[in-house]
Amino acid sequence: MENASYFVHLLSWWEHRNDSNVLSVFFEDMKDDLESVVRMIAAFIGIQDEERIKNAVRMSFLEFMRENKGKFPGVRYARYRNKACGVPDNAVPSKVVTGSATKGRELMDDKTKEIIQAKWLEVVGKQTGFQDYNELRSAFKKEKKNCC
Repeated sequence: MENASYFVHLLSWWEHRNDSNVLSVFFEDMKDDLESVVRMIAAFIGIQDEERIKNAVRMSFLEFMRENKGKFPGVRYARYRNKACGVPDNAVPSKVVTGSATKGRELMDDKTKEIIQAKWLEVVGKQTGFQDYNELRSAFKKEKKNCC
């Protein structure tokens, strides 16, 4: 958390949120209404084929990803990375975990949450005025609703 690289990354895209070639998607929105988000992405990249869209929705559900977790890239390169990093050969990363937008936060102790919040205010809050991620997300959604 020293260099706040995630927050710097977030700000670099925030500056482009209204560019016509940029589509911002929030994980929470996918959790709330996956099909609408997949359809928004399909429209953005020019896909109109209903069968492809329905297939993308089906394959985006957590249940499907859990059933097919061995097909995600992390599994393929784990054996090479594990050896180089001194990790046991049988340790396999998973990009398919809980499907929760809040699980990580729930597992953090209060001190860690305070450190992250302080870094947010120092980096993101200073530039945008938003006190936290939820405020930024709400402002983004309101901005999109009013403009388009």
